[in-house]
Amino acid sequence: WTLDLNDDWQSFSNTNPIFSGNTRVYVRVVASGTALSSDPVYYTFTENIVDEVRKYISSNDLEVIKVSSTKEGNKNNIIDGNLNTYWRGSGNSASVELKLDEEKFITSLEFFPDKNAMSGGILPFGRAKTINVSVSMDGVNWVSVKSLEGINESNLGKLTIDFPTPQQALYVKLDITSYSSMINAVAISNLKLYENTTVDKTPRAQLNYNIVNPTNKDVVVELINPTRPITIINNDGKSSYTFTENGEFTFQFKDANGNMGSKTAKVTWIDKSKPNAMVVYSNTDITNDDVVATITFDKEVTIISKDVPLADNPVDGSKTITFTENGQYTLEFKDTLGNTNKQLIRVDNIDKVNPTAEIKFNTMTLTDGEVIATLLPSEEIIVTNNNGSMEYKFNSNSSFTFMFVDKAGNKGEATAIVTWIGKVPTYEIMYSTKKVTNKDVEVTIQLENGFKLVNENATMIYTENGSYEVQYMDQNGNTGVILVNIDWIDKISPTAEIVYKRVGNKVIASVVNPSEKITFKEGNGTYEFTENGIYEIVFYDEALNEGSVIAVINIEEENVNIDNNPNKPDKPNNIIIGNNNYNSSNQNDDNDTNEDIEIPDEEENDSILPDEDDNNKEDVDNNDSLEVSKNEVKTNDVNILYVVVGIISGGVLLSVISFIIKRKKM
Repeated sequence: WTLDLNDDWQSFSNTNPIFSGNTRVYVRVVASGTALSSDPVYYTFTENIVDEVRKYISSNDLEVIKVSSTKEGNKNNIIDGNLNTYWRGSGNSASVELKLDEEKFITSLEFFPDKNAMSGGILPFGRAKTINVSVSMDGVNWVSVKSLEGINESNLGKLTIDFPTPQQALYVKLDITSYSSMINAVAISNLKLYENTTVDKTPRAQLNYNIVNPTNKDVVVELINPTRPITIINNDGKSSYTFTENGEFTFQFKDANGNMGSKTAKVTWIDKSKPNAMVVYSNTDITNDDVVATITFDKEVTIISKDVPLADNPVDGSKTITFTENGQYTLEFKDTLGNTNKQLIRVDNIDKVNPTAEIKFNTMTLTDGEVIATLLPSEEIIVTNNNGSMEYKFNSNSSFTFMFVDKAGNKGEATAIVTWIGKVPTYEIMYSTKKVTNKDVEVTIQLENGFKLVNENATMIYTENGSYEVQYMDQNGNTGVILVNIDWIDKISPTAEIVYKRVGNKVIASVVNPSEKITFKEGNGTYEFTENGIYEIVFYDEALNEGSVIAVINIEEENVNIDNNPNKPDKPNNIIIGNNNYNSSNQNDDNDTNEDIEIPDEEENDSILPDEDDNNKEDVDNNDSLEVSKNEVKTNDVNILYVVVGIISGGVLLSVISFIIKRKKM
């Protein structure tokens, strides 16, 4: 239907329109299958002139709650307003009970016989001859308000039964105690009720829902047809209310005299819930069989997905998917109202691949002992032979096949073959030295006849400690291993620290915390110094690796600090030795000189020292070098600078000059 041919068409099955005033309504039959929609026709409605004393009660406000035994038709046809439908009772009498939506003052009942109740197409049957109308407030206690007898059974039109006075009622009952009975059935097409709205001081109104069938949309209810002009006092004064979900809402209103009224709307047919799918799998354990997923739904649904291989189960109407391998499908579906949902159907427990395994041997070189083969499977398995063990011991050359299955029942096998059990040769290992050394170690291996080294080199040189495998081969090509262990090579220089102690005008320097056992080139590691200087103390470890520490002696002033926490050097320093004035077997070099120079001006201090960029270096041969070492000690009033200069040519120390610069504070 539509009110304007230029507007969209609406379906009566989805809407419940109210046409107010003078209205033209266009209607047509919807398209179905191969049939197109019909041409539109229109109906003209004029505004209803309401008689408040005899006002029609809408069938929406009535309910057929009880009838006597039914022979044909539906009891709800009695109030559907369609004279082509009917209800036919059986027996010698018939009764119909109606319930109103609320108490009303009933004034009249209209009875419409079934015009199609004709025997042989010409003789009517089931026409009421005696009628009694009763009313009730509770449906239990009834009061008779009007009876009719001797009704003309040939009357095919409506029969109007007016009450003597308006009757307040919630229930109305019609009893037919006799009727024309060529066929034993009472035939009723329709009943209508009327009320007097002027008797009741309470204003009343009706409700109209825009949708009255199950829906997943919002439902709008409208308050219509008030018995008198009213003002709505809640809902912001609006006469409509929108239900987004099932529930109730009560309109409250009053008339011009302040009489209060109310009307409750109730919606139970909204369904916005998604349909749900329940999936049951034929097997959830690891299997090498196909897996069948059975899908059921909590509502009637239509499958939307087009690429899912569904099959119908004729027994219970469920759907099934057969998985021959692992995979998944997303099943999309909707219920009759259009609510949609998706369900992931996934299978990941199918395993139709046979298991495999590798074999690990405890040794793969020539041996005269047993060889143990251990199975390394690609997945969890059960060995079906060998007493279920994953190890097999060989005492002679042979083969063995492990048989196994995985958790899904797939079978596999792996064969271990051993060919290297045999005679092991006698041999002798000879070392160039087995004492601690800082040299490379040469190793020679002599094998008995019938065996040879793989690299065919009887002498091997090892430059560092380690455990080395030397392969040999027998006459059958089986290889074996001889282990060569070396742990006495030491090519690392020793290290140590120096601590100082002042005794009078002497400084005692002691070498402590050596990194290993050492011997000294000179002395025993404790030295007395009586003169300032820079001294190198040389020592050796057991492998004759050389190490050294540098002693710096400052005894010019009594308050010169002595460093008793020296850094431990990683390797010997390349440094020129200054005044070697310490009590040991070493004597002073007669060529060394020591000068004490006093420079009052700080700015002139550096002028006497050779600079790296100084042109004086041009006098030194390319194979020669000039080495300078400086050390400065600060006292309260004097800065003392110790300088050692050495000239080296071809790696040989030719000359050493050392001097002290005292720089007074100005």
